[in-house]
Amino acid sequence: MKILITTANGMFGGAITRALANSDVQVRAMVRKPEKFTIEAPNIEVFQGDLDDRESVVKALDGVDRVFLCTPMDDKIAQRECLVSEEAAKGGRPHIVKLYGAVEHDDDPLITQHNASIETIKALGLSWSLVSPNSVMETSILSHAPFVVEAGALFGMSGRGKVGFVALQDVAAVAAHVLSTDGHDGQNYEVTGPAAVDMYEVAEALSKAVGREIPYQDMPEEEFAAMVGQATGMSPEQLECSIICHLRCWREGKAEKVTDTYEKLMGKPPTSVEAWAKQHARAFSGD
Repeated sequence: MKILITTANGMFGGAITRALANSDVQVRAMVRKPEKFTIEAPNIEVFQGDLDDRESVVKALDGVDRVFLCTPMDDKIAQRECLVSEEAAKGGRPHIVKLYGAVEHDDDPLITQHNASIETIKALGLSWSLVSPNSVMETSILSHAPFVVEAGALFGMSGRGKVGFVALQDVAAVAAHVLSTDGHDGQNYEVTGPAAVDMYEVAEALSKAVGREIPYQDMPEEEFAAMVGQATGMSPEQLECSIICHLRCWREGKAEKVTDTYEKLMGKPPTSVEAWAKQHARAFSGD
């Protein structure tokens, strides 16, 4: 079996490639910049390609049985993913495992793009599965570490909204399992942590892990967006797609979902916020 991992230098693609390294499946890791790809294993083929180039996509799909479909989180998600699906339908018709999400985004621009991609996969008659994580701690919490180190506090705009935070390693394990085993056609695997917590509880877990108080400061949306925009240099459009729309969903109770998907598939409980905080304590302590 040969599996294509799109954006293998990305957070999800990289984690799934590592999860499949040294397994009995062949992995084609598609990256734009091979010099930045650091995962080495006998079963991994590094493929230099670009999801914005149709010819490159055709070559990447050649001879593969399954595809992990994930693209950068910008305004070209649907364009890139539909291109992959269209070319997959013309060729070997591999099974598509698409990264989706368990947060209820209603009809915001992000979910509209994902839905367009899914509709294309179905319309082309391709076999498919979805791996749909709730908010991932590596992006939702770890990204706050520089702010915590500098200001001594955790900042946000989600109030008491609870989230079924999930660890990246758990999402990667589920995706690797779905990609390398049979019986997943038409399934949407919503992957979450063991409990839904709010950011005040996240701050408590981090405080215990680090050994000092890290308070959570909730802010009005406009003030938080301005602060993050100034710190990151992101445009308002980039902020909306990559950060603000997610936190708005948290605040509105649209990320509370908790499932037993991980335990059913992997035979053990998912990583809790407390356990994850202990694993990443050094990042928040400034060491």
